[in-house]
Amino acid sequence: MKLFYFSIGRRTLIGQTLVAAGLCACATAHADPFGSFHPYLGTGISYDANLLGLSSDAQAEQILGTTSKGDWSHFEQAGVGFDDQIGLQHVTADVNEIRADYDRFTGLDYHALTATGTWNWAVGTHVGGVLSAGYQQSLAPYTFLHVPDLNLRTQKHGEFNMFWLLHPSWRIDAGVTGVQTNYDLPIEAANDRNEYRTSVGLDYLQADNNTTGIQLVQTRGYFQYPQSYGVYNIINNYSQNEVDAKIDWHLTGKTHLQFVGGWVDRKYDTLTDQNYRGINARAIFDWSITGKTSLNVQAFHEIGAIDNLTTAYSINRGILVAPTWNVSDKLRWDWTLQTMQMQFAQTASLFGTPTDGVNYHQNSMRTTLTYMATPKWQFQATLYSMSQTTSDHSNDFKGSGLQCSTRYQF
Repeated sequence: MKLFYFSIGRRTLIGQTLVAAGLCACATAHADPFGSFHPYLGTGISYDANLLGLSSDAQAEQILGTTSKGDWSHFEQAGVGFDDQIGLQHVTADVNEIRADYDRFTGLDYHALTATGTWNWAVGTHVGGVLSAGYQQSLAPYTFLHVPDLNLRTQKHGEFNMFWLLHPSWRIDAGVTGVQTNYDLPIEAANDRNEYRTSVGLDYLQADNNTTGIQLVQTRGYFQYPQSYGVYNIINNYSQNEVDAKIDWHLTGKTHLQFVGGWVDRKYDTLTDQNYRGINARAIFDWSITGKTSLNVQAFHEIGAIDNLTTAYSINRGILVAPTWNVSDKLRWDWTLQTMQMQFAQTASLFGTPTDGVNYHQNSMRTTLTYMATPKWQFQATLYSMSQTTSDHSNDFKGSGLQCSTRYQF
């Protein structure tokens, strides 16, 4: 790893600003000169032992010319957040830029921009909702695509939803969401897509603050480029309809259960052999065990998005367990353990039936220590690991890594 990563003389705007942050941290520790605006700066280093998700030394030798699969990287981040309550209106926003550089895989160096804004609006106490929009760039995962080429994923989203409390015990809600996803690599172009979701629901509000409801959801997916099936080029546009039950129950003073799930029906415009009918469901259970410990458990059975050229969709089943321990007023310890099975539906043939899909099984672990040195200065250390096995052993791999970072908010 190159020692100049930590050099004060590094000629980047972000690096120079970080020095300024350190010099003025004491002066701003007990003041809030920016009001509703909250500028922040961050930096960190990380190491990934298998950055491209390669299955063996032989595969690494073939793709990289070496058996070494790991790499160090470092990043610098600068941004500003906004948070203000104006009467019944609550507005939040965040804009930040991140620069990441790798030691060996320099072709993966990137700049990325993220911008989000949310307006929680209300008209009196009976009508309200959320209006939000965002733009996000990030390095796409190399779980399925094992090439040392930069693959930034750009997502734009917009959402508008509203509720109307038409009776103390009854509430109507409706919403519209749009998401656009694009990839830099030409080989991923067939995954570029626009997805639009509309929903309408009815909730029954119980006197004990529990909610039970039903919602109807329609999703339409449009793909910008075709996928290749032999000599044919097919656009994978689809329509999806759902009927979901909703539960939001406070079982006790320390436990909270949320559930959304029901029947889903996905139909493709062209290759109808890819159609799917089944269950979409996710349950979330939160338990405040003590004043310092809590537990989040999630179980899900969902149809997944397309992020891989050889499949129409995946059925994702899994369990996530995430305990948290507030060791002290300044130190928090978080864990996330997840096991997930992805059952992929392979490409359907034009004149026959779909081939059997490949089953993926992933186990992952992440643990993070967060230390608040001051109310505005945070340090984090994260360890993670992941293993993946496939039914045909075509994409087995193991990976692990660590990250250390710090962030200061003015």
